[in-house]
Amino acid sequence: MKNLLRLIIATLASQATVAQAFWGSGWLDFYECSDSHSAISCKGCSLKNGERIKLTTDSVKGIVAIQFQVKGIVAPPTALSACTILDKGNWSCNKKQSIGPTYHEVHEGMADGVYSRRFVLYDHHGKIMSQTNFCAK
Repeated sequence: MKNLLRLIIATLASQATVAQAFWGSGWLDFYECSDSHSAISCKGCSLKNGERIKLTTDSVKGIVAIQFQVKGIVAPPTALSACTILDKGNWSCNKKQSIGPTYHEVHEGMADGVYSRRFVLYDHHGKIMSQTNFCAK
């Protein structure tokens, strides 16, 4: 009986390992990019070691859930709303928000399975104060 139980557990564990290798965990490697063009293509960007991202789409509600993993610690998911979702590998979300005299814009999306994010901070005159660009694949 013990041997049968061990065989069943070993079989299930190996199937889970095969499934994980075949379909993946859903986590994408996260990269920092020098400009928005690099972020969209995710070429020439630097791997942010130990950082990963998981994206889940809900096309009915127009929401994308984002979850970060940094050095093995998984943060709770946050939702992006006001998204246009074609399918899980092609979508876009845009957000503009005022912060005192400044405002920022965040453009996030996925094209052909490559995620990109551009964050731009503007002063009260509309001049760019800073910009960061990321991608994941």
